[in-house]
Amino acid sequence: METRSLQSGVRILAALTAIALLCSSLSATASAQPPVPSVLGYQNAEGQSGMAWGPQVQGEGDAAGDPAAFAQRVLELTNQARREAGLPPLKLNETLQAVALAHAQDMAEHDFVGHVGSDGSTLAQRLRNAGFTGWLIASENVAAGFSTPEGVVAAWLASPGHRENLLHPSLREIGVAYVYDAGDAYGPFYHYWVQVFSCRRKVYPVIINDERASTPSRRVDLYIHGTGWAQEMLISNWADFREASWQPYQPEVAWDLEPGEGERTVYVRLRDASGKVVDSADSIWLGEMKGTEPMPTATPVPPTPTEEPPTPTPTPIPPTPTPTEVPPTPTPEPPTPTPTATPAPPTPTPVPPRPKATPTVPFLR
Repeated sequence: METRSLQSGVRILAALTAIALLCSSLSATASAQPPVPSVLGYQNAEGQSGMAWGPQVQGEGDAAGDPAAFAQRVLELTNQARREAGLPPLKLNETLQAVALAHAQDMAEHDFVGHVGSDGSTLAQRLRNAGFTGWLIASENVAAGFSTPEGVVAAWLASPGHRENLLHPSLREIGVAYVYDAGDAYGPFYHYWVQVFSCRRKVYPVIINDERASTPSRRVDLYIHGTGWAQEMLISNWADFREASWQPYQPEVAWDLEPGEGERTVYVRLRDASGKVVDSADSIWLGEMKGTEPMPTATPVPPTPTEEPPTPTPTPIPPTPTPTEVPPTPTPEPPTPTPTATPAPPTPTPVPPRPKATPTVPFLR
């Protein structure tokens, strides 16, 4: 009798254990997110373009990232990759930023991934419509499906066409955008990314700490574009270049910001052999940032005089080795003022849910 009762108890315990394991398995299956597809597209400086499927990304459809923080991180990772390749960093341009954001929103709202907008616009047309002129190079990377900056930049770098865009040696400026579409029915991809790259005539940006948003230290590293054109330079923490003296041009310089906490700006004036000058400026937050770090702001540049009398050159400072930039040779134009910074755009209103439809191939433009 006792043996029969013991056997019955063992059977009941085994049955309960099996039920518990089954419930656990079903719960895990229900909570797991289905794989999200990804797709990549590039258009290079010669106008050639290409599209390709990326990897299936597991469980990336639910969470929306902060657009400003994600765009800033893509910018930092891009400059990190360029530095590791021995190339100069890129300066954030607010007009390129706006062009990238508008195209990312267009892709999310009109269910496509590509370089021709839903209105038929090309990258060149979008740049002209935004008032961005004088460019010698314009190229674009797009992607959808990746939920993190690290994921999308790694995918771009692993693709030859996208990598070529990102690591083009003659680039100087960039715009980055990220858009999340919670109701995406195309793919669904949910996450849309755009990079726009450019190089303009007689625009030689200065970049503080590879375009990071903040620094805890007054001592920063400047990268000053202008190799092959500039002969001398002035650097100052003041727009009127007070107490600054001309020195031989070199692309990389260690610099001390003004003391205290808050936004700090560095101003640079370059001069070529004929006496023509070009001004630029960049800003960074000195001290601890509160909350999400904003994108670096474009600092208004003081009016650039067309010519200045020669000034005695101080003892030359040996230049730091840097990759040779391909100097443009078009007809000179006056420098284009850097656009005024605008607040990072809010996360776009999610597109209303559409009937689910997973295409066998993406609708690519």
